[in-house]
Amino acid sequence: MRVAVLGGSRGCARELVLNGLAAPVPPSFTLLVRNPDTIEYTSEEKAKIKLVQGSAEDKMAVRQAVESADVVVFGIGSAMTMTLQMADPGVCSRCTRTLIEVVSELGKRPSRIVFITTTGAAVKDEIPLLLRPLYHLMLAKPFEDKLEMEQIIASSCPVDHVIVRPSLLTNGALTKTYRTASDCLVGYTISRADVGHFLFTQCLDQDTWLNKYVVITY
Repeated sequence: MRVAVLGGSRGCARELVLNGLAAPVPPSFTLLVRNPDTIEYTSEEKAKIKLVQGSAEDKMAVRQAVESADVVVFGIGSAMTMTLQMADPGVCSRCTRTLIEVVSELGKRPSRIVFITTTGAAVKDEIPLLLRPLYHLMLAKPFEDKLEMEQIIASSCPVDHVIVRPSLLTNGALTKTYRTASDCLVGYTISRADVGHFLFTQCLDQDTWLNKYVVITY
């Protein structure tokens, strides 16, 4: 299986790649990254993946990364500044639009795209009551971006897709024990490691969540 990953230098998408590299038969990974020298992989891990340098807003770079992929994973997100503002507001929706435009123009398209968004952006009831003030104060702008991203997917994604909505992300250990549902599922946190495990084991070639959204949480 050939898997192209946008946003795979860190976070949940990176954990997906690490799960894949550890598999008995690893997929062939291509990562679109801004700076190959700063991605969080060992030299041994880098040797097992193909790196394409460029921006996920650059159609030529995106095309180079995804044109031979069987599956595309979209894990783009914006870092937060010290003042709790998005470092790059709107990056998720802009890059989603670019990816969909590129895939729409391909002669041979990937069979599916797996998008990582978040709980609470489209369905507020997914957020526990105790966390709603935190989400409202700190995450309003990221939520707007993720909501627009999901709206773009729903209206124009040209291939099958999976929308993965993790709850509040942590750097906790891999447990392989978590809850998933395609309806309103309330939960507090989930580790990036467990999201990566779920992405690799259930989203790349399984049809359970195809053309659905899925919440993942503890």
